Parts: sequence; structure tokens; C-alpha cells
Amino acid sequence: MCEISSIQSQLKNKGYNPGSIDGIADENTYEAITKFQKDKGLANDGMVGEKTKNILYDSGYDEKKEPLLKIA
Repeated sequence: MCEISSIQSQLKNKGYNPGSIDGIADENTYEAITKFQKDKGLANDGMVGEKTKNILYDSGYDEKKEPLLKIA
């Protein structure tokens, strides 16, 4: 399973600000995810599901079919 810190690193590498790369899914991480999703025309739900993963990891990322991160 992908760790939150990996998601944060990918977001930062793509120009989004997830805050500290600390593995903690906080408000900064959520805002970076939703901005990334909006910019890429994805469902802006804050969940790192299959479509978001594929774009975030430049396709080819296929560990699980369920969302890796959901912040309520």
C-alpha cells in the first residue's frame, strides 16, 4: 500500500503544496489533493483513488483498486 508520504512527495513534485512530507494526512495534504484533482479534471473529492493515482504517479501505478487516502 502506498503511504501518505509518497502521495505528498508526488504532489510536491508536481507543483502542489501538501505541507510537510511527514506522512500525516492533514488539511494541507487534503487541499493539495483536491487542487490537483480539480486541475486534472478529476472528481474533486479528496480521495486518492485509481484515477487520481494513475495521473499522480504518471500512470502505471497499480497497487490496489480502493482509495489510498480519504480525509473526511
